[in-house]
Amino acid sequence: TLARNKAVVTRLIEEALNKGNFNIVDELVAENAVDNDAFPNQPSGREGFRYHFRTLKTAMPDLKVTFKLFAEGNTVIEEWIGRGTQTGPLLQIPPSGRKVEFPGLTIFELANGKVTSRRTYQE
Repeated sequence: TLARNKAVVTRLIEEALNKGNFNIVDELVAENAVDNDAFPNQPSGREGFRYHFRTLKTAMPDLKVTFKLFAEGNTVIEEWIGRGTQTGPLLQIPPSGRKVEFPGLTIFELANGKVTSRRTYQE
């Protein structure tokens, strides 16, 4: 259902990105989920989602994502703005200590109450 799918995405963003609870990925992401915007050297599947979230939180421990969700069928679209201070390395970018704000849009596909794929468009 639309409400259930939106609730899954809400929990994933709030718990994994905003709170740094990466274990929630096991509950909310399908084992073979596809991350269409994986970081370099990111593992595939569920572990890849955990790696992606951990990379962002390591770079910006204070990262907070505010968002709105739109859903139709098995698709949930998240319009979001991430805000944080880059105190750790982010891929090839050394820590800057700068506050950053970055908007984007992520499209999640779900099946059986779990995320099966995501694709992000970001400025």
